[in-house]
Amino acid sequence: MRLFFILCRQFVRKYILYRHWFSMVESVNMTFAHHLGNRGTAYFHRKVLGYLENSYGDIVKKYSGMTSYPTEWDMESLPIYVFWYQGLENMPDIVRASYNSIMRHKGTHNVILLDRNNLTDYVEIPKTILDKINHGYVNYTKLSNIVRQILLTKGCIWMDATIYLTEDIHLPSLSLYTIRTPEINGTKFVGKQKLTSYFFASYPNNPLFLFERDILCRYYENEDVLIDYFLMDYCYELCYRTCPAAKAMLDRVPFNNVDVYFLAENLNCKYNPEEFNKIKQGTNIFKLSYKTYIDKGKKDTYYDYIVSSKL
Repeated sequence: MRLFFILCRQFVRKYILYRHWFSMVESVNMTFAHHLGNRGTAYFHRKVLGYLENSYGDIVKKYSGMTSYPTEWDMESLPIYVFWYQGLENMPDIVRASYNSIMRHKGTHNVILLDRNNLTDYVEIPKTILDKINHGYVNYTKLSNIVRQILLTKGCIWMDATIYLTEDIHLPSLSLYTIRTPEINGTKFVGKQKLTSYFFASYPNNPLFLFERDILCRYYENEDVLIDYFLMDYCYELCYRTCPAAKAMLDRVPFNNVDVYFLAENLNCKYNPEEFNKIKQGTNIFKLSYKTYIDKGKKDTYYDYIVSSKL
């Protein structure tokens, strides 16, 4: 009997407390992080990264020896993928305006809108994950995270459905491109803004996305609890730290689109053409959110100009 209680205590310590501590933190992490300070958030980052490295060590080892990559790639030939599970007809106004902006400014690229009806024509998703989607264990956001990794391994441009373009898309001939801005939030975000998961362009078989695909697919196949809302970013950071090729490619991406959140932060503000023209000198790719409160009592706001396609 004493042995039974010892084993139960070890189980609680090693499994329940450890795994469900992460589950609890998922819902409060970013709110709590504001009050932890740099040392507290850095500690939390180490715990999550350590958990992933210990749990998926074989995947980490598989890519840790990769050092070679193409220094240039013709980004103009890559297709653009946008994913909205519910389909074009069910897009909120902000999402529809964003998609329309991509279509206006796609340049030479072919744009493919993925939804529930055509998704499996382009992406092969493991059956276990499909079953979890049907049972509600994997939601559409998590599904989107998996879909983008699989597509990026084939070579493409991935844009979240809330990306808003103000100019035709022209990317530098790098093997990897992402929105990269100066780090402004201390240790709040594990990646320190060296990349953004909502906009990527890559050549086929990039180890960064092979690594991410392998971990996310296995994670969602085997686990039901999300250890952190930003799991995808932790996986990118782990790859950056352990795969020399991925680190080299990300380090070559220059700072760009530094005001990427300007529109999202000013949706309810009155449109100022002089202000926005100045912003556009350094930024033509913007990240919006369809969850932002919109004060529709205000007129001539940035939101009005976005949904009426005037920007």
